[in-house]
Amino acid sequence: MKESDDKYSNRIADAEQLTKEVQAIYSEIKVFEDAYKKQIAPLKQKIAQLEESFLDKWLVDSTGRPVSKGMVIEKNGKRFKVLNRYQQCIFQYLGNARVSVLPEGKKRTLDIFPLN
Repeated sequence: MKESDDKYSNRIADAEQLTKEVQAIYSEIKVFEDAYKKQIAPLKQKIAQLEESFLDKWLVDSTGRPVSKGMVIEKNGKRFKVLNRYQQCIFQYLGNARVSVLPEGKKRTLDIFPLN
């Protein structure tokens, strides 16, 4: 019995050591990930600003105002609440600005093309 108790104790001690070593490595990884996120955050913000500028220029209503989230627009006599706006991008930007809208009185959203 003594021998099996020693093996069990050794296995538990090894497992605890493994846990400590792995946690230390994860702590190092987190430091690198945090530094990486801080470096790329301004670049992602620039991308978002460029996309928003494009949408402000090309996604306008019939009066020339940029379409933004939350506003209600009319098209062909129907009213739509704008839920989101985006630039279609598959492998590259396609110049196809879109809005996701909720038609008045409906529960299902749909995407529509530029309004001008």
